[in-house]
Amino acid sequence: MGVIIKSKLRGMLGGLNLGEDLAVGLEKQVEEMLKKATERAKGNFRRTVYARDL
Repeated sequence: MGVIIKSKLRGMLGGLNLGEDLAVGLEKQVEEMLKKATERAKGNFRRTVYARDL
């Protein structure tokens, strides 16, 4: 899906190198979090996903 921007992620690592598996793992976790948040919003009969759905 491409939610994670690697260049922005590198900037947050304080000069450390970014391992490819970190980006892939983080991408999977974010996708799962968004999927669950979407399901929760739908379960509450809303069309908007809020931070509280995370």
